[in-house]
Amino acid sequence: MSQDNNIKVIARFRPPNSLEKKSGGTSVVEIEDETTVGIKCEEHTGSFTFDRVFGSDTSQSMIYNYAIRDTLE
Repeated sequence: MSQDNNIKVIARFRPPNSLEKKSGGTSVVEIEDETTVGIKCEEHTGSFTFDRVFGSDTSQSMIYNYAIRDTLE
């Protein structure tokens, strides 16, 4: 494997916590695909692209395997 100096930019989104659920909050984040996140609310609307996007159901091992495993090996 070749070493390079590229930086991966990843995003992981958590589920709403109990306080947010109790107060009726809703998510403004919509994961469109593996690399794109949409923001939809009254104040802001737009899309952002990352090297990879992970949803709230993603395990720590999946994040590790994508983001850091090769670097540590």
